[in-house]
Amino acid sequence: MIKQFGLSQREAAEKLGITPSAVCQYLSKKRGKTDIFDDTIIEEISLSAERIVKNDESIVILETCRICQIVQKIKNFSVICKDSQKNKD
Repeated sequence: MIKQFGLSQREAAEKLGITPSAVCQYLSKKRGKTDIFDDTIIEEISLSAERIVKNDESIVILETCRICQIVQKIKNFSVICKDSQKNKD
């Protein structure tokens, strides 16, 4: 949302229903230390971000569930992402 749509950390936090501090921690990888490398999942997350930016906050839960359902269809979670902390070791 910040890179693709030019939202500030505060605006992204408001859209997601989280604090600006949480957004800052995600950006600095203090939270959410997982790197996603599956192009399909990345595209779907980008689509969700666009829908969230263009709509009100009520769509966040729907979009989060939508992404979870897509990920659940992939039986091996390690195929789509890796813990970035493990990658540093």
